[in-house]
Amino acid sequence: MTANEEKNELVVVDVPNVQIYAFTVSGWPTPRTAEEVLNAARKSTAESIQRITQIIESGDHESDRGYWESRLAQEKARSYAVMTYGEWLDFEREKLLAPEMVEITKQDYEDALNVLPPRGLHTRNNVEEFCSREMYSGTYTTQYAFQLVTGRYFAKMVDCADSSTWLSTILAQQ
Repeated sequence: MTANEEKNELVVVDVPNVQIYAFTVSGWPTPRTAEEVLNAARKSTAESIQRITQIIESGDHESDRGYWESRLAQEKARSYAVMTYGEWLDFEREKLLAPEMVEITKQDYEDALNVLPPRGLHTRNNVEEFCSREMYSGTYTTQYAFQLVTGRYFAKMVDCADSSTWLSTILAQQ
């Protein structure tokens, strides 16, 4: 499959969770129509709702009830859309990078810095910043920053391959 064919392949997307449920061609032994994949996604969700409801109603997991109730709410909130893989890439980028940066504590910053070797630790625009080595998807990960001038700490999901999304760029524009 060429890159262009790949970008035009249809995918079924779990919209609220910003995840691909399945491709229509490459995810199956034989190609499926978008409607078949959409129906499979809906069936899977219905089965998950039924299974989680049974777990809650059994009373066997009372100590974990809050977890199972949150999982049930997540399953009930699922909705699916059909789009091309190229549209998915744009959708994913928009959704993952949309949340604003948040101010964090020095301890949060140091914990992130010391949990794994940082990716790309550097100083730029009076901001010491690094990315987590744990990628959420593709090149999307959490970046942590220390603003040298103000002594404040921040975190945000960024595209580590695109400096226009980095915290040093955002802070320099403020």
